[in-house]
Amino acid sequence: MIAMGRRRSPRRYLLPLATGLCCILLQSDFAFGADDGEDSAIGFLIIAGLVIAAIYFIPTIIAFVRAHPNRWLIALINIAFGGTVIGWFGALIWA
Repeated sequence: MIAMGRRRSPRRYLLPLATGLCCILLQSDFAFGADDGEDSAIGFLIIAGLVIAAIYFIPTIIAFVRAHPNRWLIALINIAFGGTVIGWFGALIWA
């Protein structure tokens, strides 16, 4: 008899991913040089871009974590129409 393994939930990978992102954000002043104003501004823009991208892709992330049957279509709608508030909320509700 073949032993069937349990399918692992993708949610178990979210905590290490979030922890790693927090570590990167906390050490960004060291990586980009806190003593130089220009380097700090560049580091801030990179971090702000990552935060905005994470918020933008929340519907896609939720759809993939829940293994939604239409997750690729939700991702396409999120990418194409996520810039509009209606498209983003539509993808979020569907996810």
